[in-house]
Amino acid sequence: MTFPYPSTCQLGCNGGSSQLLRNAAWLCAVLTLQLCTGFATAQQNTPQRSPTIQPISAQHSSPNHDGGPEVSPHDALKTESAVFKDREKEREYVILLWTLIITALGVAAGLFALFFAWLAVSEAQRQARENAKMSKAQFWILLRGIFTSHDDIHANFRPDGDWHSDSELPSATADKGRTELYMGLFEYCDRLLEEGLIDKQAFAASYSYRLRNILTNPWVIEKKLKAHRRGWRGFINLCYRILNEPIPDVPKLTAAEHSELYPKGG
Repeated sequence: MTFPYPSTCQLGCNGGSSQLLRNAAWLCAVLTLQLCTGFATAQQNTPQRSPTIQPISAQHSSPNHDGGPEVSPHDALKTESAVFKDREKEREYVILLWTLIITALGVAAGLFALFFAWLAVSEAQRQARENAKMSKAQFWILLRGIFTSHDDIHANFRPDGDWHSDSELPSATADKGRTELYMGLFEYCDRLLEEGLIDKQAFAASYSYRLRNILTNPWVIEKKLKAHRRGWRGFINLCYRILNEPIPDVPKLTAAEHSELYPKGG
């Protein structure tokens, strides 16, 4: 007999998706900071062309109307070199500016992608929560249905039932077998509780009265829980876990018994 585990549906995509969003946001922040720094650097390094510098061809073609001395080839070469450097700076500035523009477009695209990724992850998490609720509801309905298949045994243990506080019943072999199956179902629930797969309060609210009815039967106490304690440790553990009340002549599981019943990592 197996049950769907509701808690596995609650894992969703929270951990990995949240880490992905944090990494993407950090990357966009770094790129934005670099972009702002680059724009500030570009503004500081904007080349300023000197209005007094003219190319050599312009200097040679200009007539010397005031009769001053002709420009020497050495000075003309220096002037041409300065003009060349200014043009190189302008080209570098244009390249830097386009690089920053492309980077800005990349950052904007990254921010848009991050926003849409956040929307997708949020929707996936919402769907995971809804699926977890549906799975939990289906689990409790399934568990209720399985317990319903043992309602004949449950009815006999009720306060007005034939087996309530009766030390001679059940006596038929078939009834004893059905009772063991009923108690075994509770043992399986104890394992689910031990592994944190079902909610303790919800289980106690729905099934604690059934445990109390079973414990009113002396045959269960004497022939099962005392005479065959080792085989019913899960049921004993469940009674103490849910009812938190002593069972007559049936002590609570020791630490060694509990470790043997539910070994760590097992």
